[in-house]
Amino acid sequence: MKKLNTNKQSIIQRLLERSPRGGAWMRMFFMLILMMMSSALAMAQDSYGLKIAGVEVTSENCKDLSVIEGVEGKISYNPETNTLTMQDATIDNVDNGIFINSSEGLNIEVLGDNSITTENVCITGWASPCRIGGSGTLRLKSAESAGIYAYNSQAVIVGIKLYTEGLYGIGGNNGESGEMLSLRNAYVEATGSNGSLCDFQNVVLDGCSITQPADAAFDANVHAVALNGVKVTDKVVVQPENYGILIAGKDVTPQNCADLSIIEGVSGNVSFDPDTRTLTLDNATIEVDGYNAVLNQTCKDLVIELLGTNTINVTNSAGIYLCESTAIKGESGSKLSITNDRCAVLFESSPLEIVNCWLEVEGDWGISANDNVAEEVLTIRNSHVEATGPTGSICDIAGLELEGCYIDIPSNAAYDADSLAVAVNGETVTSKVVIEPNSYGIYIADKPVTTLNYKDLTSIYGVSGSASYDPDTKTLTLDNATIERNSTDGTGIANKTVTDFTVKLIGNNTVTADLASMVLNQTSTITGDGSLHLTSKRFCGLDMEGAAVTIDNTSLFVKGGYGIAGFIGAETEVLTVRNSYVEAEGTGSGSISLISDLILDNCAITQPVGAEFDADQKAVVLNGELLKSKVVIEPITNSIGTVTADVPARKQGIYNLNGVKLTQQWDDLPAGIYIVDGVKRVSKQ
Repeated sequence: MKKLNTNKQSIIQRLLERSPRGGAWMRMFFMLILMMMSSALAMAQDSYGLKIAGVEVTSENCKDLSVIEGVEGKISYNPETNTLTMQDATIDNVDNGIFINSSEGLNIEVLGDNSITTENVCITGWASPCRIGGSGTLRLKSAESAGIYAYNSQAVIVGIKLYTEGLYGIGGNNGESGEMLSLRNAYVEATGSNGSLCDFQNVVLDGCSITQPADAAFDANVHAVALNGVKVTDKVVVQPENYGILIAGKDVTPQNCADLSIIEGVSGNVSFDPDTRTLTLDNATIEVDGYNAVLNQTCKDLVIELLGTNTINVTNSAGIYLCESTAIKGESGSKLSITNDRCAVLFESSPLEIVNCWLEVEGDWGISANDNVAEEVLTIRNSHVEATGPTGSICDIAGLELEGCYIDIPSNAAYDADSLAVAVNGETVTSKVVIEPNSYGIYIADKPVTTLNYKDLTSIYGVSGSASYDPDTKTLTLDNATIERNSTDGTGIANKTVTDFTVKLIGNNTVTADLASMVLNQTSTITGDGSLHLTSKRFCGLDMEGAAVTIDNTSLFVKGGYGIAGFIGAETEVLTVRNSYVEAEGTGSGSISLISDLILDNCAITQPVGAEFDADQKAVVLNGELLKSKVVIEPITNSIGTVTADVPARKQGIYNLNGVKLTQQWDDLPAGIYIVDGVKRVSKQ
């Protein structure tokens, strides 16, 4: 559909002259005429001057154009905005892809990864302008014509990644009919054996430049991107000069995006990936006066990814200023703190999402929109957010959507549509607003285990070592972990709502609290090759409140005013000890007490001699008296008897109760029960 040499003949003239393939080109010419005629006819039938894969777009099919043969994915047309939206869509193995014959032209919004593969033209603007923009990628491949053909019209390409290939990559008619191509902050690769980017009266580059071939440029004399006066027929690459993002007042460009810490005022690891539109802050600090720490001018669907602990301190400007849709996302344990004297986070004419992160902001405004338009919606998902602003903590926003989280402080605060803010009784909150993620019903050091912190619970104050929660298996794993809750009325571990809860022990673990060291309100199991020391300063080491608890193949050491205790000895408060070593001491109110039953599976009470469980007293007693001294329960058999039969005792080494030979020295072993040279020994480290 293009002229085939550099003279001033039109495409139609040249098509009629072409030989020996003139028949094919003639068929293409008549096809175009028929398309124009059919378009005119269809207009009278409520069509929009637009065809997809040869099928007219009408009010009947515009909402879902994937019904057209050869079309897959999400593609739709909105006649009110004159916008064709492609999202992860393909138009494949068709004669023509998108044909535009409307005087109003067409806006094409590209989201995700999209492609058009055709015999002839992928996208045709027949005397009609075409704007292609968005945050996605569009791949065009024509077998015998052009990727984009702007017949006596204009084409504008904004922001997207475009790959186009054919006899012509992107082309006009003859370059003398007002054809214009504008490329704005776009990445383009265009390849055409008869001209890669050609037959335009003018080509305008805005925020981007030709990087391949080197020294290539638009040449008005040949109406094409040319090198040394010759039209380029190899790949032409156009790259953005910047990505529409500024850090501390400096443009993010292809040259600096890999390491933005070279910018003055920026330290730590800061980088931008243009392929994913992701700005990463990794243990970063940005301190600046008079500039935004982050300014998103034109990068649609920007992601600000948080790793580690990050800090922004800005004076005389907003901390983060967002003019396009943006999401602030984090991983478990990541955090961003923003302080400034203006607005900590300011967004305008676009939505903002805060997802899976810990965000603390403080300014004259905390989080605020700018224009009071419908697009300015704040969405917070599974995040901890603290926002403080004496003028407004979270204000001037069109809407607030909370997913997997809730407003915790102030307790009666909510989004108010009249004041466009988080408010109490219609008054905008100017004190701290705290939004918390929903919890799994497990609490560590009195802090909820949530979708935000469950992968690494050492983010909770008082927790060290390694601790994590798996919501799929309902398992809390303690790996040489220490949990200290020393405040008055503090609790170490609490299971309030999770049935069939498991605590898995690896290594030596310790939990110390003022009140209960561990509270189990639901059916729970403590297991693992490691050990667990539970110490309460003035209440209960292991508190079974209405729950059945199993101690399975592990080592447990409990001490407090109560050692191990139920609440009232209810029928459900059953303690099962299976093949485990347990020490329990309750100096004030009983070592093992207030439980309905004690089931010993492959275990026995060995200390004090003669101690037993008394169902009437619901406790372990000696001679009918409640025991407050140390009670020891030990396994009565082990699983390595077969080992002792064949190996001399002095050469056996150290084994765990599962029969696995260990390599550690005795002094290096965590607390637990071991078979040493054929003899059972207890380590109390």
